[in-house]
This record gives sequence, structure tokens and C-alpha cells, in this order.
Amino acid sequence: MGRGDLTILEAARSLRLSPWRGYAAGLLIYALATTLVFLALPAVREALFICYLPAIVLATLLGGSYAGLGVAIGGGLVIWFWLYPVASSHDALALMLYVDAAVALLYIMDLLNRAFEAVLNERDRARLLFSESQHRIANNLMFIAGFLRSERREARGDPARAVASLEQAVQRLDTFSTIHRQLSVSGEMRESLPALFRRLTDSLIQAAGAHNVTATIEVEPVELGFEQTLLLALLLTETVINALKYAFEGRESGRILIRFSSVAGMHIFEVSDNGRGFSGVLDQRASPGGGHRIIDMLAAQLGGTLTLTNEDGLRTSLTFPRQQSTSPTGLASVFLLP
Repeated sequence: MGRGDLTILEAARSLRLSPWRGYAAGLLIYALATTLVFLALPAVREALFICYLPAIVLATLLGGSYAGLGVAIGGGLVIWFWLYPVASSHDALALMLYVDAAVALLYIMDLLNRAFEAVLNERDRARLLFSESQHRIANNLMFIAGFLRSERREARGDPARAVASLEQAVQRLDTFSTIHRQLSVSGEMRESLPALFRRLTDSLIQAAGAHNVTATIEVEPVELGFEQTLLLALLLTETVINALKYAFEGRESGRILIRFSSVAGMHIFEVSDNGRGFSGVLDQRASPGGGHRIIDMLAAQLGGTLTLTNEDGLRTSLTFPRQQSTSPTGLASVFLLP
């Protein structure tokens, strides 16, 4: 089906979507068919069928089922009462054939209209998905560039950290890949969020070799926009990485609990562990270093309030509003750290 065919279908749909335009188109087609019938009779008796049956098809295509039905009924009345009165069984049979043909055409054209509508809706959906995909790709490239700039600055200040910085950059890029794979599996964000959290957490535990640490995911089925989901997933990644690095040193086992809920127009995101919490120094997890600085920036981009508390371990809690618009520039600025 070419672009020209879609243009014709779009024009027909625009008429059908406006009832009065559709009815006007049907009335015009009926008047034209009736005129042709009068011009052709009595020389061509078949003109009754040659004119009205195509008129039914065209009226249904342009005006919808009701417009086509109106043409069919109008044509039948003209045939029966005016041009072709039923005076014999032959005449009655001809009228019955017209009715049967009209009903079949109305049914077929209604199915075709539905199919055309599905084609156009799928085309519109494909355009929307492509536009959204381009937007996401642009955002993610800006994210990645921000990641690399941030890690480059860290490596310049401390060359010994170059390898660790590179590993962190790779870990965050892996996070992007996991997010996109998960969200592409399910079109519903509310269905994919728990699976995304589970997949991210398991991959982080496996990458850290922390087989003695278990994770529990408690996520309510709420809807999030893509940018919010991305920021939240990055926040989860940074928080879990910090827990795996510092919470369970010298311990045989550990537990991480991840919760996400929604109440009174606000989302509540929590990551808690049963590790050593705040002990001795304020912990590198809560120090102004790169990891916690990124967590603060992510929380700010979500428009939320971040709190850290010591409750049999460290509990990181973020409360942020349901509706939060995030611009591409704002997203990228998370990692464009001074």
C-alpha cells in the first residue's frame, strides 16, 4: 500500500469522522446515482443496479455505514415505487437480488472500513513510537556523554581511580541497556517496573559477586513516564551499588529491601539494608563523594525529597510527585557535574 493509497484512506476517514460531512457525501452520491438512472432508463434497465450498487460502496467508504445504508434504502425505494414497480415474480426477484447485494456490500464495506481504520491507527502509532524513540535516543546519548565527562574529570583528579571510574561508567551503561530491554518487552510501564527493578538488582548483585546478599522487591503497580522510570532506575542502581560496597563488610550475609508505592499524589521510593548503617565515620555512602552526589542530583531531577536514616542499617527514602516533567537538558545535567 503506497503513500497515495494512504492519502485516499485519510481523506475518506476525515469525512467519516465528521458525521454531517459523511451524510452530505452520501446524499450527493445518491443524487448523482439517481440522476444517472433516470438518464439511462428505459434503454438500460440494468442501470438501476449498475448505478445504485457502486453508489452504496462509495457512500459507505466516504460517509460510513449509515450513509451507505441511506443510499441503499433510497435506491430500493426508487426502484420499488417509482422506476421498477413490482408487477410480477420476475420483478420481485430482481428487487430481492438488489436487497441481497446491498446487504452484502454494506457488510463487506463496513469490514473494510474497520480494516482501513486499523491500518491508519497502526501507521499513526508507528509514527508516534518512532518520534518517542528518537527522543529517548537523544536523551540517552546526552546521559552517556554526561557519564563519561563526569568519570573523565574524576580520573584527571586522581589517575589511580581511572580503572574504577571506567568500571562505574560501564556499569551505568549496562543499566541503560537493561532499562531499554525491559521496557521494550512490556508496553505497560506499570507491568514492567517490578521486573525492571528485579532485573537491575539481580544483575548488580551478580556483578559484585555478592552471592550472600538477597534482595526483596515490593513495588506497587503504578504508572511512570519514561524519564521518571529512567531516573528512578539510575537511583536504584547507585543506591544498591553503595549498599553492596559498604553495608556488608565483614558480614556473612545481607539483605536489601526495595519498596515503591504511591499515596496522596506522591510516589515513595525506599532502599534499605540490614548492614552496618552509620558506623564510625559518616560512611562513604553518605559522604559528598561522586556516588552520593549523583544520588542527590537524581533526586533533584525527580523533584523529590531525599532522606537517609539509620534503622538497623541504612534506609534511603525518596518522596517525589506523580507528575514531573523532565527536559532532555535537565536529564543530561544530572551527570554534568562541576
